[in-house]
Amino acid sequence: MDDDIIINIPLVILYLTEKLKTGKSVNVLECQTITKNIPVRESNKKWFITPEEYPFTKFLPYCAGHSSIMSIDVVRKMYRASKNVPYLWLEDVYGSGFLSLLLLKLKMFMPKFYFEPVISSLNDKPCSLFYLNILKNDTNALVLWHTITQYGTKLNCTC
Repeated sequence: MDDDIIINIPLVILYLTEKLKTGKSVNVLECQTITKNIPVRESNKKWFITPEEYPFTKFLPYCAGHSSIMSIDVVRKMYRASKNVPYLWLEDVYGSGFLSLLLLKLKMFMPKFYFEPVISSLNDKPCSLFYLNILKNDTNALVLWHTITQYGTKLNCTC
């Protein structure tokens, strides 16, 4: 979880509890999936990566780094797999792309209610698991948190 993410804790608890009840709590890798991303080759950019570090013209699908839900078995499998895959400093591409897709053959999944920007959700019924606070505006984060806690576990989302 990045520092610009607000977790809808009541909804996450309900969501994960349902996964446990229905026996869907293994091989879980849920996130915002990035499917069409190419390596940045301009040396003056933050995410610049040389062809020596990554010789291919595009990345495998991977999880956006701001948030993800992984079952403990996936975490353990990724750890073991990391011993056999050379490290790449782009941790999102490395972890959920290289390790999860190539070695572990895991399928990424993004629930339709996975995440939304804070700005578009300040006073709405909070039916997403995570909210991205791009502006890192504490006031917006506080307003959204009050909205989330106002509903608590009484929220009836059709997710």
